[in-house]
Amino acid sequence: MSRYAYVENGAVVEGPMPLPKNWANVSGLDLLDAEQLQAIGWLPWRFVEIQAEVLTGSTVEVFPTEVVETQTGRDRTPEEIAAALDDWRRGMSVTPLQIRRALLAQGLLDDVTAFVEQADLETRMAWEYAVQIDRTNALIGAAAEAIGATAADVDDLFRLAATL
Repeated sequence: MSRYAYVENGAVVEGPMPLPKNWANVSGLDLLDAEQLQAIGWLPWRFVEIQAEVLTGSTVEVFPTEVVETQTGRDRTPEEIAAALDDWRRGMSVTPLQIRRALLAQGLLDDVTAFVEQADLETRMAWEYAVQIDRTNALIGAAAEAIGATAADVDDLFRLAATL
């Protein structure tokens, strides 16, 4: 459905909204053509979407034949990116089967198994009997360090595991 704005002196007074059938003692607005609507101040409203990581609002510009609303936005800051990654890590968990399948697919299962076998009893029990494997678990960090995996490597491993 098309949207319109009523414009007086270059400023939007009403809208955006569907074109009313009657307005200010004028009936049949929906029957008028674009030129007739423009003559009494009704202009089509066009919305322009943008691609941005963070939408911040929009701007409205009045042109002679239309009103254009354009979204505004920006890229995420390094702090926002880091916070989103931290949130993802805190919320990410997979099943033991999923993590083992991902380790196998990456050729790391034997290395992690060797690390666990040499670890203390608590670590071995955690690996063997866990019902879920959390991305932020200390065992994951220790195993990653032992096999030389970076935090990004572990993130990728969990992303893969979540699909298996």
